Amino acid sequence: MKDLIKRLDYFLHTKYYLMIVTAVVFLCWHLKITDVGFCALCLFAVITLLVCSDGTPAIPSVIMFVFVMSKGFNPQVDLQGQLVLYLVLAALVIGAYIFFFIKNRVKITLGRQFWVFLAMFVSFLLSGLFCEGADRAEGVIFILAFGGGAFLAYFFFVNSVTKPDNSYFAKIFLFVGIIMILELFVFYVGYEDYSILVIEKEDLDLGWGISNNIGAILLLTSAMTFYLAYKRDRYCWLYSGLAYLQYIAIFFTMSRGSMLCAVVAFPFLFAYFLKITSRRRMFLITSLVVLGILAVILAFEYEIVVGIIERIKGQWNYSSGRDLLYLEALDDFTKAPIFGVGIKFSHATGALHWYHNTPLQFLASAGIVGILAYAAYSVNKFYTLIRKGNRVNKFILFAMLMWTGYTMLDCGSFLISQVLMVVALLALAEKNTGIKPEENFVSLNRKDLN
Repeated sequence: MKDLIKRLDYFLHTKYYLMIVTAVVFLCWHLKITDVGFCALCLFAVITLLVCSDGTPAIPSVIMFVFVMSKGFNPQVDLQGQLVLYLVLAALVIGAYIFFFIKNRVKITLGRQFWVFLAMFVSFLLSGLFCEGADRAEGVIFILAFGGGAFLAYFFFVNSVTKPDNSYFAKIFLFVGIIMILELFVFYVGYEDYSILVIEKEDLDLGWGISNNIGAILLLTSAMTFYLAYKRDRYCWLYSGLAYLQYIAIFFTMSRGSMLCAVVAFPFLFAYFLKITSRRRMFLITSLVVLGILAVILAFEYEIVVGIIERIKGQWNYSSGRDLLYLEALDDFTKAPIFGVGIKFSHATGALHWYHNTPLQFLASAGIVGILAYAAYSVNKFYTLIRKGNRVNKFILFAMLMWTGYTMLDCGSFLISQVLMVVALLALAEKNTGIKPEENFVSLNRKDLN
């Protein structure tokens, strides 16, 4: 039995396990069997936490569950109709984490980000306080589910990752990027009522997220794939090619904010990679090959490309109504400057009311208390990344800079698909710095942190 557990532990830390998780996520999305996907991912996470001494292999299941939600999944109907199932699955995963801590005698630590996550959580629990007309009862469910979920995820991640493996972590994000590309491909070639060319439609909607969500996630995954190209220098050509593929996919999402951040950051990311890689020639050749393939595609499929460019140009005005939303956010802040006006929902859609700017979302919804909590989180986040750490933290920094830039034009900080990925990256970054409470974790060998 012990030998079997060791073999299973080893397998769960390989790319083959990540391939299985990726295949399950994609197939369950494509076949519209969301509940099967949820159950399978829960099973993967529970098995990992029962047999492993390091909880890293549970992270893919936790951060990928959103991507199994297809167009056939209606959150307003399915989440209510099958609430018991989802609560049971969540309880199983939480219980498995508790068992993991007990079995491995993990010395619980709060982590560097604990207090700022708690501050943001509390600021939204207080949001709308003393604001006349604020429906705090409606918002509290979202706050507890989303804010509490992110808070718990950070606590679990930072305590369960006892043996950081940066390459494995980066591969998790690579496979998320592969899921994005596969789902985008299915969308483009035609899927149910989708037209053969997305340029003929107004919205790109994969069922769990629209163009902005997909583009923002690809900002995170592409940066981490570039780290793999640096780390696995023998396969620099493969991983840099996959990183470029994800970067190109950002433009096919037609998410203006994501494209803008990708374009601005790329020269710096490219220059940094050239500076540190030992395979400079291989990387430059791969870059030229990618450029050549793009040129061929542009030559033979120019009508599609022109159509996409025209659609982007048609969308590319300054605001898309965002300027009005920004003014609305400032106006809401003046109504309740201390605790904000609270979480607002659009009664037409049942969705959160977006101001399309994360700082303004905090300012309007949670007032001065909220924006101070967000500022503390931002400072703490970048302080952790800029502090002396190894190479992976620099690539995480690029990912965070691009993603944070995107959140200035949208509210990715309030989407669970993005927040869980950011939380995982911050937990990893914390392991790769000299910042306490790292001393509270299992002693780490230096070579594990390369």
